[in-house]
Amino acid sequence: MNIFIQNTFYSGINKKSNYMLLFLLMSFSFLSAQISSLTLETKVNSTTSNAQKNAKVAMDDAGNYLVVWESYGQDGNEFGVYGQWYNADSTANGSEFQVNTSTTNKDQRFPAVAVTEDGRSSIVWVEDEEDGSGWTLKAKFYDASHAAVTSAISIRTSSNGQQRWPDVQMDNSGNSVITWTQVANNNSSYIVYFQVRNATGTGLFAPIQTNDVTSSFNGYSKVAVEENGDFAIVWQSLGSDTATTHGIMCERFNASGASQGTEFQVNSEVTGNQISPDIAMDSTGNFMVVWTSASQDGDRDGIY
Repeated sequence: MNIFIQNTFYSGINKKSNYMLLFLLMSFSFLSAQISSLTLETKVNSTTSNAQKNAKVAMDDAGNYLVVWESYGQDGNEFGVYGQWYNADSTANGSEFQVNTSTTNKDQRFPAVAVTEDGRSSIVWVEDEEDGSGWTLKAKFYDASHAAVTSAISIRTSSNGQQRWPDVQMDNSGNSVITWTQVANNNSSYIVYFQVRNATGTGLFAPIQTNDVTSSFNGYSKVAVEENGDFAIVWQSLGSDTATTHGIMCERFNASGASQGTEFQVNSEVTGNQISPDIAMDSTGNFMVVWTSASQDGDRDGIY
């Protein structure tokens, strides 16, 4: 299985916007934006045996971009995490590289990536620990020359539980806002956390719980970061809008991790499940949230 990319140029749209947001806004901006493909689709992964999947991408201010993915069997033991830098013209910048340090553990999976304007980057993923403790959140940080600043760092909120579904975004200072879901070993609780780490991987404060309601499922969190480091997190929550359905919740924080108000419900439709949120933010802190809504458009799932 292969991973392919296609470099598509969007004029008339803020280049800092999230790609999902661009596609959703495309129909509204059609008259003012011209869309043209700069290259044909390009195979990213050099290794083609077994499966390569779950790719993510992030771009710097010059148009250079970093693609990360998981590859089965390439590191010698089930899934590992790999990356490849590209120049703005889609020519490869260097060779693909292995992100995860450990290869003795069962799996390294579900990567997410962020890149600053000047090309610094951070990559997060979860690792299935060989000692039986379950999925542990890992992070690795790189400088603007793409050299690793740290080895893989473990981020744990508790020894009682696992970390799942990570996401990361960066501000202009190179600080990384990392969010994830802490799952109790007996699956009795799902709690969203975040932590900010600087460009050398040092935590600026201990992990902070995001969701106020802890009696049900909270997970699949996504983060968007303003240039000054302020950020917003969205997540999927069971029972937030009705007792039996999932809703989309959001909360804003400043660069120090202090809440800027209380969590609030994003969706107004509450008759079905609202799941799989994503978020994008502009340089002044305005943000947009998208998600999947069950049956709201009259036929199965729709995007709102």
